[in-house]
Amino acid sequence: MDENALDPRQPSVVVGQVEIEVARLHGAVSGELTDYGDPSSSTTDTIGLDVMSEGPNTRPGRSLTPVGPSATMGGVGITVTVRDETATGRPLGEQPLLLPDRVTLRDVIRHRVREEVARYNLERGATFFGLVQPTDTEATLNGYRMRAPRRLDWERQADIAIAGFASNAFFVVVGDRQVDDLDEELQLHGDAEVSFVRLVALMGG
Repeated sequence: MDENALDPRQPSVVVGQVEIEVARLHGAVSGELTDYGDPSSSTTDTIGLDVMSEGPNTRPGRSLTPVGPSATMGGVGITVTVRDETATGRPLGEQPLLLPDRVTLRDVIRHRVREEVARYNLERGATFFGLVQPTDTEATLNGYRMRAPRRLDWERQADIAIAGFASNAFFVVVGDRQVDDLDEELQLHGDAEVSFVRLVALMGG
């Protein structure tokens, strides 16, 4: 391994922020997608218990451009469509996501969170759009308003999302089939749709 290569799990520095943030995503789809540490590690963040209303917490129609090289783990890299919706079927937004064509549901969730957080950390805008509501934020019609822009921790958010799936805070439908096992290997194709149906708000990170 090139000693100058950046470990995508290491925090970036301020200088060259854009280039380094993009480099942190390299490997999320190039063979290191499953290397996230112990997914069962505990966290001090809580999973919200309020059933979500019809109000969205992602910007409708917002597309996040995939970042990183073509995936090599499990085969070729493909771009799938990730959709968010409420339990009643109301759409909340969608985004493309670059993944290997063979990947577990656990990795789909963690890679999704990783990209959302990395993109926010690049922009440091007033509003975060993602699966997990960061702490010290206010839910709005189109996302989560940050009280003060700050760097978010994707690993903490990913652990919260995985714990949320295990506690039925949301479920995932791939194509027309609900997937219940986090470690089930999925065979994806280029026009695949992955729907996150949100039942309970997730918070932390």
